[in-house]
Amino acid sequence: MPDRERAVAIGDLDGVGPRSETLFRGLKIETARDLLEYFPFRYEDLREPTPSTELFARASDDRDVNALGVVTGVSERRGRSGIEIVEARMRDESGAFVAKWFGRGRYVMGRFHEGMRLFVRGRLERTLGEPAINVTHHRVLGPGERYRGEVVPVYRGSKDFTSRKIAAVVKKNLARLLRDAGRDPLPASV
Repeated sequence: MPDRERAVAIGDLDGVGPRSETLFRGLKIETARDLLEYFPFRYEDLREPTPSTELFARASDDRDVNALGVVTGVSERRGRSGIEIVEARMRDESGAFVAKWFGRGRYVMGRFHEGMRLFVRGRLERTLGEPAINVTHHRVLGPGERYRGEVVPVYRGSKDFTSRKIAAVVKKNLARLLRDAGRDPLPASV
C-alpha cells in the first residue's frame, strides 16, 4: 500500500482542476486513495425502462422509475411561484406518460421537441390521467440509438460539487486508482 508521502494528490488526477481540488478537499478527499475509499451511499439502476402501462402499478412503492419514450408534445411555463415547469408528453409502445422538470428551466427549456427520444428517471406523481414522472435525470437518445442503461453510483456531494461530478472523476481515473491502491486486503477467495 502506498504511504501518505507517496500518495497521489487529488489534484494530479485527470479531470481535477484547481476548483475541483478545493471542492474535493472540502469533502476531506486529499489523495487518490481517499477518493477510492469514498464509497457511494447508494446506486441508481438505470438499466431497465418501465413500460408506461406498468407505471401506475409502481407508484405505490415510492421509488424512482425509469421510462423511455418519444416526445409527442412540449409545454413550457412558469408556475404561480415563478418556478419554470417543462412538461413533455411522451409515448412508448404500450401507452403515454408525461415527464416534468421543475425549476430546471435554464437546463431544459427549449431543448425538447416532437419526435425526440428520451430516457427519463424520477419520482412518479399520482394523477387521475396519464402517469407523470418528476424527472431527476434524463438522457437524449440519438436517431436509431439503442438505449443501454447502467448502474450509477451516488456519492455524498455538496451544493457546489454534485455526485455526478465525483462519479465522472472516479470513472475517468478508475484504472489508475485501482493500480495505485496496492494489494487488496481481502483474500481472493472472498
